[in-house]
Amino acid sequence: MSEDKIVIAVSACLLGHKVRYDGEHRRHEWIANRLAQRVKLLPICPELDAGLSVPREPIDLIGEIGNPRAIGRESETDLTDKLRQSASIRLQKKDIKHFSAFIFKDKSPSCAIRGEKIILKSGRIVRKGTGIFAAELMRRYPQLPVIHAIDLDDDHKRESFMTHVLAYHRQQADSRNR
Repeated sequence: MSEDKIVIAVSACLLGHKVRYDGEHRRHEWIANRLAQRVKLLPICPELDAGLSVPREPIDLIGEIGNPRAIGRESETDLTDKLRQSASIRLQKKDIKHFSAFIFKDKSPSCAIRGEKIILKSGRIVRKGTGIFAAELMRRYPQLPVIHAIDLDDDHKRESFMTHVLAYHRQQADSRNR
């Protein structure tokens, strides 16, 4: 991977890859068309990395806000350890050190960086969760710029994000040159 090119990892469904649980995508035109002209985009799907199929049953986050479990909606299979192990493997790969940012799909039990639905043990639903993969990435790389794709529809948020990406990329280059 070229060290001078900005690399942004992106939830694969946002680039038009049909990897969602329902076999569909959520292509984001600004990312796929405009941003792709300026940076290298690397599609990542944590569920595929974990060996889950397309299509697959939906996954819900259930339990505690700070430590929910990823549970298959129909089968009630606990996929948490499988998703965490896969995230750990992905985040140990050398390419992660070249990422200058990550753009996530919101409302995802793997990729949401905030506001994901959690079903508490009481049955009450709160929107205070973080997806399994996103939580692990942000824990290991707390300075890495991250954003939900939907936030890129706001000009101010998009400009602020890109400013952070450029600053982070410069910092990466400076540390490589030392």
